[in-house]
Amino acid sequence: SIPYLESSLKETNDIKDTAMVLFHLGKSYFQLNQLKEAISCFNDVARTPFKLYSYSSFELLGDIYIQTNQLQAAKEH
Repeated sequence: SIPYLESSLKETNDIKDTAMVLFHLGKSYFQLNQLKEAISCFNDVARTPFKLYSYSSFELLGDIYIQTNQLQAAKEH
């Protein structure tokens, strides 16, 4: 799904669609344990005004930081 999501990301100009694609791309990276890429996607989503995706991104960022023993960063998310 990552190649499809990356392609979709390049083709959309809509900020809501971008947030949705970035969120699902981050989840895909997270599931593949590509945590650096997941963090990047979730941070990008968190900067958007779309609360559904940004709240979920913060939750997953917290999970990643706990999983990688970055407890201070987890507290911030």
